[in-house]
Amino acid sequence: MYLGAPHAIRFRYEDGALTGILLGLHRKPTLALREELLSPYVSFGPLPPNGPAESPLRQALGTGFRDIELDAGPDKGTTVLRQRFDLREPMDWCLRVDAAGRPGPGGAAFTLPDEVKLSVETTAPFTVDRGAVRVRLPAGTSEVNLTVTSWPVFAAGDTIVVCRPDQLREAAVVASCLPGDRLTPVIAIEPPPVPREHHIDFYELHQELERKVMAGIGTDTAGAQALAGGPEAQREMLQRLADLRWLASMLTPYRSWAKRNEMTSRLISRMGIRRAVFLHDFAPHELGIHDPALDDAYDRYAAANGRVPDDDDGRMFADVPVKLRLTGVGLRDLTTAAWRLLRDPDPGSEPERVLEVPVDDPSCYVSALFTALRTGAALRAVDRPHTPPPGDPFADAGPASGEAVLVENTGDNSCQSWTGVGREFIRIGARGYIGTLWDIPARPAADFARVVMDRLTAQQTPAAEAIVGTGAPQGIDRSYIYVGTVNGRLDQWPDQVTGGEAVLAHCLVLGRAALKFLNRTSGSRSVAVQVLYREMTALRRTVEGTEHARTLAYVDALVWELRLAWLLAQSQGEQSDDIPALIAQIDATLEELDLPAPVTDRRRADRFELAGLLHQQRGARAEALADLELSMRYRPPEKTVRTCCW
Repeated sequence: MYLGAPHAIRFRYEDGALTGILLGLHRKPTLALREELLSPYVSFGPLPPNGPAESPLRQALGTGFRDIELDAGPDKGTTVLRQRFDLREPMDWCLRVDAAGRPGPGGAAFTLPDEVKLSVETTAPFTVDRGAVRVRLPAGTSEVNLTVTSWPVFAAGDTIVVCRPDQLREAAVVASCLPGDRLTPVIAIEPPPVPREHHIDFYELHQELERKVMAGIGTDTAGAQALAGGPEAQREMLQRLADLRWLASMLTPYRSWAKRNEMTSRLISRMGIRRAVFLHDFAPHELGIHDPALDDAYDRYAAANGRVPDDDDGRMFADVPVKLRLTGVGLRDLTTAAWRLLRDPDPGSEPERVLEVPVDDPSCYVSALFTALRTGAALRAVDRPHTPPPGDPFADAGPASGEAVLVENTGDNSCQSWTGVGREFIRIGARGYIGTLWDIPARPAADFARVVMDRLTAQQTPAAEAIVGTGAPQGIDRSYIYVGTVNGRLDQWPDQVTGGEAVLAHCLVLGRAALKFLNRTSGSRSVAVQVLYREMTALRRTVEGTEHARTLAYVDALVWELRLAWLLAQSQGEQSDDIPALIAQIDATLEELDLPAPVTDRRRADRFELAGLLHQQRGARAEALADLELSMRYRPPEKTVRTCCW
């Protein structure tokens, strides 16, 4: 079995023992190792079915047991396998690695090929002998933790281009002046969704109202008094809870924006970027990576307690040592300015080869940049191009070019794609392409795509076989063709996602997609959510009765299904008959998993909040207040601003 999230570092177990660490997601070979128990009368017992990385496992060892749990870092590049042993008698545990180990204060470290690092830390006595770490585990409790660090290896440049979303043309010109044989990140900085001052005001209002709500229902006594207060008191408390959720929804956009900035900045630091080229003079708050409301609250707390506030300005790209600016340069002059700034500082230098593009036609810049990077040309914006316009988006590319990955954002590919862009993908070296010979309706195309993608990813079926016999209406299969080698398929990695894992991952994708319709009119929202709800239910039911129905991923799918049922009830004014069964299934599955409270509390909080909102829709105020009270108790106070429904 495999332990770990599908899209992360994974651990392979055979007959209960660890036998490998899978790094296929990073396009690296599996790290082979072997775990052994060297004492007599002990052996590895079977491992129970496992879901996400946060789900702990308990394994019998003959003279006791061990609890196994994964702790993945925020960037998914470092994962810790935590093992807590509880033994009646001492025993020897050994890990053999095909590399020399170096002893340290608390364990051993291994430096492996492909920039992979493995360390073993333990609280028990240990010895290191070449490629083996041997730990003398005492009677009672002890720990042995394995830390794996690995990052994808790919050719990346040392420069990023930072621009506004409306500076597509400028960013394309500057990127074309950098070497085309490596990745050059282009990062568009979105402005804050709300003014900083408004966000802080919302936070303070939320904190004040939360204190009142917790005083009203935060204890058994207060909750009982609220329930016994009669309809008017119940109505008032429900209104406060509704106001609290609304204020939480007003905090979410700024926090999501800052989190995105922080993750982007951290990724750039991990890549070792040395230069940042700014095409706009951004104000400090436009590059923020922290929640200003929390910063403001901490500064007040520090001042009140005689501490010096943190001087971290919390801006993006703080670790990038060289910051260059190309602001105030006109589009027509940008090629020369960028070339001399980034490639050749000689005052008279110019790129040897240029591809002219019309200054007033933004639509051609993406395709022109593709050709420029492939041919080593730099883009130059002019009023009347003398070189042929890049109407053929891949004009100067050919099958001998290096590999490219292109993502065409055209929905379900239901258009007549083979006669247009499809041939160009093949001509410039794509290994294969699936396209249509004639236009087909969007809904059958979506059904066809769902079946084919499952076959290509989860089942690893060759593309030529994946598009045949999909069960689509007559004529749909015949409209699709596959062009490529007969055995063409996606890369086969040893840590592929299983069918059940893929199904549950798809359920979460559908649930999150439904939230995108919250700000649309009620009619379109109802139709979209109804379709997503139906598809999600059908997918989730395919894993019922399997080991995947006893995982946290299955619970998350049930919670998202309940959330969609609530959204539909809001739009249609009528609740689904499936809701009681969904709630009962969530409760039963969480009870069966028997997980620690920190793992289950968030799911229970979401379940009770949704149940309370559904009771409130039906006018059952007492039941709504009781469930919402339980939701507040299960959700830690500092997390209440992240409500599940908004």
